[in-house]
Amino acid sequence: MPYRMLMEELKGLADEKYRDFQLKLIRNPDVQMLGVRTADLRRIAKRYRTEQDIVEVLSYPNETYEIRFILLAVIADWPYEEFKKGMMFALDEIDNWALCDSFIPRCIKGNEDRFFLDIIYLLTTKKEFYERFALVMLIKFYINEDYLEGLFVLAESAHTEMRNVQTAVAWLLSETAAKYYDRCRDYFKASKLDEKTYSLAIRKCCESLRLSQEQKTELKDIKKQWQFVKKSEKSST
Repeated sequence: MPYRMLMEELKGLADEKYRDFQLKLIRNPDVQMLGVRTADLRRIAKRYRTEQDIVEVLSYPNETYEIRFILLAVIADWPYEEFKKGMMFALDEIDNWALCDSFIPRCIKGNEDRFFLDIIYLLTTKKEFYERFALVMLIKFYINEDYLEGLFVLAESAHTEMRNVQTAVAWLLSETAAKYYDRCRDYFKASKLDEKTYSLAIRKCCESLRLSQEQKTELKDIKKQWQFVKKSEKSST
């Protein structure tokens, strides 16, 4: 489909109120958005299946959120080897958390061991959406016994001075706590996270509907003890 025709279709599907709501959530003044809903964008992306189709979508100008979303959705549906070839190109198209969190390559399932080294690498880059993508992949594919201890190590390796990385670390830990509460509770007792990220992670846990009130109270008490230790360490130096 020619770019002009696609843009006409997207403008016909646009919802101004939905756009304004999404932009408030994204909080990035540089994002250009029409306001097309995610379900419609995924439906459109499924049209691009042949090699010629994919070459076409890769040639489109990427000024709008919607065009970038369609491009990422197409790459996310590629088989693992093809996805790996296009991954860095795709990540360079991401400039906000909403695009990042919607980019879920299904081919990682079944290839977790192979992709784990890529996650480690992405978390060394100090690029905000490379790192957030890596953390979101941990949430989607790696919260299990095989990778549990590695999740805590990687959470502490992320560069949480970047806001979108910090919130992803907190999200990762809250999701881990919902599934492995005891292990996550023990981690929080001796965590090496910075204080802001630690506090945000505890808050996310306490907002979770999958943790009991008793568990939330316990985590709040652990946070107080952790903060006391940190203050004591600072005063002694």
